[in-house]
Amino acid sequence: MSRRNVKTAGVRGTRRRGGVLPARSAGLVAALAVIMTACTGARTPEIRAGLDACSHCNMVITQLNQACGYFAGNTFVPFDSPLCLLRAYEQRVKSGATVPERIYFSDFAGGGFVPADSAVFLLTRRVPTVMESGVLCFANKESAASYKKRAREVLTDWRGFRVLKGTPDRQVELRVGPETVQPEVVVLNKGELVAWRLSGDGLAADLRLGLKGYDELGEIVVPATGQPVTLRMLADKPGAGFPWIRVEDGQILGMVKVAGAHTSEEEAM
Repeated sequence: MSRRNVKTAGVRGTRRRGGVLPARSAGLVAALAVIMTACTGARTPEIRAGLDACSHCNMVITQLNQACGYFAGNTFVPFDSPLCLLRAYEQRVKSGATVPERIYFSDFAGGGFVPADSAVFLLTRRVPTVMESGVLCFANKESAASYKKRAREVLTDWRGFRVLKGTPDRQVELRVGPETVQPEVVVLNKGELVAWRLSGDGLAADLRLGLKGYDELGEIVVPATGQPVTLRMLADKPGAGFPWIRVEDGQILGMVKVAGAHTSEEEAM
């Protein structure tokens, strides 16, 4: 089913690209959605304020513009906040259950459902949020940016939200010397959320470090003072070797290996 036909939560009308259809058009679109559902067997997400409860914390859902959910098979599982959904998502990953692919977040500004792969997340402590989750979701970056008021507030995507707000699967201590890192080789499993703690060891000056292949980590400055640097990494790209690089000259100081299947076909074998 097309994303344009996703049913809105608590809004008169149905979302379309660039806005919300007027109420007089909603009946026709809703009827089409019902016909498509009957043909494909797929359901559209729906949450009823004051009636449906969060599947993670069991709180009754009252604020639809912060609600969300995913499909487990053909069953829509509702949540009162993105953080509750993330915790349930993590539990499914850890248990080996099928990871939901159809995930929806309510647009805080417009109230309609937005697929996870196109949603923009604003991480903030300035705006009151359900369950004090500290996150609001928007249909596009422009809308999210209009709510961002402070430099420390972060705009990110679904992957970034999982990295920044997820529960780490592993914590790794890395000692960074001028010529090598310890341990020299760290083996991770595909899908793990890793919390790194990097500390300088015998550095005469600050050292600029990068992890080739995981360029989203950016340039990491490890202080010569020994003050630790913390960062997070989602190990979602498997490979036999991702080198830690000394930025100034490209010298390899160590290696990260990520074990796991490269394709869904390999995972099924």
